Amino acid sequence: WCLEHYLVVLAFAMTMIVGARVLRGRKARAHAAAAVIAGFALLGASSADARLLFQSTEQLAAAATDIVAGRIVSATARQETRASKIYTDIVVEIEDTAKGTLNKQSTITFSQLGGRIGGLVLRVSELPEFAADETVILYLVYVEGQGHVVYNGLGGKTLVSVDRGTSAKTVVVPPDLTTTLQKSLPSGEVVPEKMALSDYMSTLRSIVKAQEAAAQE
Repeated sequence: WCLEHYLVVLAFAMTMIVGARVLRGRKARAHAAAAVIAGFALLGASSADARLLFQSTEQLAAAATDIVAGRIVSATARQETRASKIYTDIVVEIEDTAKGTLNKQSTITFSQLGGRIGGLVLRVSELPEFAADETVILYLVYVEGQGHVVYNGLGGKTLVSVDRGTSAKTVVVPPDLTTTLQKSLPSGEVVPEKMALSDYMSTLRSIVKAQEAAAQE
């Protein structure tokens, strides 16, 4: 199981390390405890039932080393001859960033277990699937010696809708973020179900900025 899910396990381990560095002070202990619980739940489950625990937008933003929005240029499956495992190499053209050191208009390539080669398919239920020309928001963790991996499996990918006629890009606002944003709105106003991608990324930048300021306290 660990071999087939090593990217998930590796991402979890790196997240704990990153979290310890980024989240200092009073909030650090709470986040660390949540990460430990999530780790035991993941590693103790069977391969059929293992699931990464739900994390809020704020938790994803805190744990990720990089948050980017961009278009999937390609998602190419390959098979490792030695291990007979299928991996997919994903190339992303970055259009916007909310956290980290990755640059706009650059590309990033990362690999993950799973994919399809002809009639041979390997699916890893905890990891998101990618297709060329998708527009996505990705919460990534940088792993030394490995590169970037998607943080928290399925939860680390948010699909962006692109209108075919106008090319307008929108994101469905998750319930946890709706609750957070509602508190800042004047009485009577409501958070829309969808936000323009640029506004959504701006919101993520504000969350990251607040978290970084709190970490300095």
